[in-house]
Amino acid sequence: MGFTKPDLPPVDPDTFMGQPLMDRMKVLALRWVEHGFGTPRMVHVIYIAKLLFFYILGGVVVATTPPRMQCCGRCCWRRSAWRGRGARSPASSSR
Repeated sequence: MGFTKPDLPPVDPDTFMGQPLMDRMKVLALRWVEHGFGTPRMVHVIYIAKLLFFYILGGVVVATTPPRMQCCGRCCWRRSAWRGRGARSPASSSR
C-alpha cells in the first residue's frame, strides 16, 4: 500500500460487476478483513500528527496559565450567590 495512494482490491471492474451481488460482497468483505478498506497511510499520519499537536497545545496552555487566573465564571457566580444569601446588610439588621 502506498503512502498517498489507496490499496484497492485486485479485481477487473468489468467482470466484477457481472458477478452476483453476494459473490461481490464476499470478495470485498474478505479483502477488507485482511487489508482494511484501503485508506492511504497519509490519512493515519495526519490524524496522529493532529492529535499530537492538540495535546501538546493543550499541555502548553495548561502549563502556562497562572494558577489564580479564573478561566471560567463557574466559581465567581457561586461565590456571589453565597454572599447574597443569609448576609444581611447593616440597615436591615438594626430593628
